[in-house]
Amino acid sequence: MRDQFFNPESIAVVGATPKKGKVGNTLLKNILSFHRKAKGSVRIYAVNPKYDKILNVLCYPSVLQIEEGVSLAVIAVPATSVPEVLEQCGLKGIKNVVVISAGFKEAGREGAVLESELIRISAKYGLSLVGPNCVGLINTHSDLNATLSNTWLRTMKPK
Repeated sequence: MRDQFFNPESIAVVGATPKKGKVGNTLLKNILSFHRKAKGSVRIYAVNPKYDKILNVLCYPSVLQIEEGVSLAVIAVPATSVPEVLEQCGLKGIKNVVVISAGFKEAGREGAVLESELIRISAKYGLSLVGPNCVGLINTHSDLNATLSNTWLRTMKPK
């Protein structure tokens, strides 16, 4: 199951956006680059109820509307929305989740309560959770860049 973190067959980017400079846009671009390098063998889903398509990727209002299975969800939505999205991931059967979003324990008492909710939901559904408030996930072996950084491939990979 944890292999799906680093070698996912499908990835849902929750909070994807067409707005340049936003975390959800950078994440989607980085993951699409991985998709191209994997020669299209990795399915990519954008999730945002405001859009029908982002960067030529069909966009779903929630992970629950994605018909196929999803092996990894990467979440970049406001902290207050993360528990609902995590619950939807659990209902959908997505077992591996990365939460990029900030505003949890590091932000004070209200954030700590939100983070406790993430722990409770993860335990309820048996989710493996990375985050919250992290830069994402990288697998340099397969060129997976599920982070908010768009420079790691140019600076970190050996030539």
